[in-house]
Amino acid sequence: MSLPSESAGMKVNGVLPVTGIITGEVSQSKLEGLKSVTGVANVESDGEIQAI
Repeated sequence: MSLPSESAGMKVNGVLPVTGIITGEVSQSKLEGLKSVTGVANVESDGEIQAI
């Protein structure tokens, strides 16, 4: 099964179904296309996160 984000050029690395988060990689040139995929609420650049 292919995710809509994959058709926008994203290489999916993981799916977190409880939170609705999909992690992966996409080239800078395809970033705007990914943001316009139906169901995508936000696209964030790579960075560190900390849990409390």
